[in-house]
Amino acid sequence: MNIVAIDPYGNRVIIPENLIPAALKSTQLQQTIDRPDQVITQPALMLTTCTEAIESCTGPCVNHYYRLIGLEETLLISAQKEKEDWVAISCIINPSTEQMAAIMHNARQLK
Repeated sequence: MNIVAIDPYGNRVIIPENLIPAALKSTQLQQTIDRPDQVITQPALMLTTCTEAIESCTGPCVNHYYRLIGLEETLLISAQKEKEDWVAISCIINPSTEQMAAIMHNARQLK
């Protein structure tokens, strides 16, 4: 089942079931970490590749949501604009410094 969440800008973000890492589906782990939708609703860091206002983005934009989800785990969710919604295209547990640097180099911070 897909997860649907609203980001701080009021955008509807859909996380397809097949993108959620298997480790996050573990019942034991779910008791100690935040849910993936909380990364969208309450990101610690939100970045975008949009060059225009996020509310009116029409181009090939990607939003990146990053948050600590456990004591030592972080989650990065990237979502691309598709019609009226944003659809997650990747979910990465504990992204590397290099992955984060590459995103930050080409994006601007929203939150």
